[in-house]
Amino acid sequence: MAIAYVIAALLGFRFAFVAEQVTTVWAPTGIGLAALLLWGPSLWPAIWIGAFAANAGSSAPLWTAAAVATGNTLEAVAGAGLLTHLIGFDPKLRRLRDVVALILAGAGISTGVSATIGVATLCVAGVQPWDRFAQLWRDWWLGDAVGALIVAPMILTAARHVRPSRRGWFEGASLAIGSMSATYLVFGFTVAHHPLEYVIFPFVVAAALRAGPPATSIVILGSSVVTIWHTVRGFGPFASPEVHDGLIQLQAFMGVLAGTGLLLAAAIAERETGERRRAAAAAVSEILSTAVGLETAAQQILKGICQSLEWQIGALWLVDRDQRLRCIALWSEEGTASGPFEAASRQSAFASGTGLPGRVWASGQATWIENVLHDANFPRSRAAQEAGVHGAFAFPICLGQEVLGVIECFKQTVEPPDPDLLRTLSTVGNQVGQFIARTRDLGARMEAERDREQLLIREATARGEAEAANRAKDQFLATLSHELRTPLNAIVGWSRMLRDGTLDPATTRRALEVIDRNAQLQAQLVADILDVSGIITGKLRLELSEVDLGPSIAAALDAVRPAADAKGVQLTSVISGTTTSFEGDGKRLQQVVWNLLVNAVKFSEPGGAVSVEVRDGAEGMIQIVVQDAGAGIDAEFLPHVFERFRQADTSTHREHGGLGLGLAIVRHLIELHGGTVRADSDGIGRGSTFTIELPVHCVQRGATASSP
Repeated sequence: MAIAYVIAALLGFRFAFVAEQVTTVWAPTGIGLAALLLWGPSLWPAIWIGAFAANAGSSAPLWTAAAVATGNTLEAVAGAGLLTHLIGFDPKLRRLRDVVALILAGAGISTGVSATIGVATLCVAGVQPWDRFAQLWRDWWLGDAVGALIVAPMILTAARHVRPSRRGWFEGASLAIGSMSATYLVFGFTVAHHPLEYVIFPFVVAAALRAGPPATSIVILGSSVVTIWHTVRGFGPFASPEVHDGLIQLQAFMGVLAGTGLLLAAAIAERETGERRRAAAAAVSEILSTAVGLETAAQQILKGICQSLEWQIGALWLVDRDQRLRCIALWSEEGTASGPFEAASRQSAFASGTGLPGRVWASGQATWIENVLHDANFPRSRAAQEAGVHGAFAFPICLGQEVLGVIECFKQTVEPPDPDLLRTLSTVGNQVGQFIARTRDLGARMEAERDREQLLIREATARGEAEAANRAKDQFLATLSHELRTPLNAIVGWSRMLRDGTLDPATTRRALEVIDRNAQLQAQLVADILDVSGIITGKLRLELSEVDLGPSIAAALDAVRPAADAKGVQLTSVISGTTTSFEGDGKRLQQVVWNLLVNAVKFSEPGGAVSVEVRDGAEGMIQIVVQDAGAGIDAEFLPHVFERFRQADTSTHREHGGLGLGLAIVRHLIELHGGTVRADSDGIGRGSTFTIELPVHCVQRGATASSP
């Protein structure tokens, strides 16, 4: 690893145009971060040695190489630590929260450590003057951040994904070659500043949709190599008389491209994962609805679960008369060398608490093992090693509180825990348990028929709900793409005009205002996504203290007032309640009021009015009422107004922007405080009223959001 780090560092130093040890192209950050995430923090000495060796050849004093190496090492350790310990990071990058965490923690925060230590070291040593600190810090940070965004995902996804099929190889290779060829044409022969750099986007989107995070990261990395090479040679849309300036703009563009591509790939992968879970449950329901006995259905059940979830081996265990778990059925994917493992499973009999099946039997709960080779309570580990088995999970077959058996699934890659999958399959285990009970009691055939009908009804209902959820997510993805692209276009456009240096001072100020406004808009979009992710995972916390609603509402009004003044909307507030202080989270309550006020102003006509009132509610309750006379809410949509991703106008060309997350966040924050929120409207064009009711003494310290 140290050798790879040194080679990448020496290549990066070839693009150091402003200082010998400062470059905007720095792949070693991605290499170091990926190595620690995949193989653990014990590899940090290799990073330090590689960084020291790469910097020791500079003209700076030798001690600066040691200091810079320390900063590079701390950067990788901090990034890996934040990702691993705070969110349970999955290197496959198949979840939105993992990609967002990589962007914020791995590329945004931890890279500041290396930039700060490195630039400060050069200035202390007298190698660089202190008045260049800010410029050098920016260049250093940009190189490290883009390196983490482009190089680390390629290594992580390549190391953690199952070997693709021939079709997968062909699609991935075609997309990579196509993107590099198109990039070569655009950047190799275009000298003028044209928007042709966006030719990369279709390939990135296609990779995200068709081949997932691995192909997406390869397409981005390949395109980055080609664009850097031509920009340094003075070709392409980012070519500049000052090569360093062109590289800065190129790296910023590639960073945005990488973040967008990885987010889209993760969103698609997350949706596919949900579809596979539902497909597994539906497959088992269909098998059970037609089977006459477990002996004939067992292997079909294992096949349906494993094929739907893309796991290679399945085993079904039942408790026998001797109170031992014995394997009655096995299934393995064609081409899987699972013979030794299957033989060991058939020959084994587990007592309660022994092995993976015994643990599930003893606890009655689904269990996940990331790597069975490192598990102390897995007697079949030697056979698993021969078969190349690593990841495993098991769930109980239950009838009420009684565990009748266990179903296991295995995979030939290390797999991080998936609590949502375990919850889904625990329900499947209950269905199998009910099926076993029905088949054992021949006198309950009529009851079995009725249960079969219920299974079919539930399947149809689940399918309908799944289709509705898919449609909502598709609409959300289209909206997200539109909302991210709109401010990005403004930022890129005005940035290009600023770079040309042809703007007068007034237009320059306007350009900076537009860039700042659109950057804040993107930051708010990301903040809303992170809040919803925290709500879903149950990790959104309240910081409780004594809260006075007066200042919180005043702050929210001040934040919204510029937008209201620009639209000519009058804001008024009335605090008539006798009690305005209680225990809660002041910042979150301010966020709630701000969200409601923003919506009210957004949907008000020019010259309209928006009011917020704090008043006494029922005994021990406080009410906050936000009212407007704007567009109103249709009666059919009113019951869905607080649902995630739901908007009355779902087109991407709608008059009012947004992701449809604000009111969902409002509802969950109020529920965390033990309160309620409701929306009332007399119809389209007749305004709307949002009423919040909060108990004065309702919440406990350490309250967290729960998954809806």
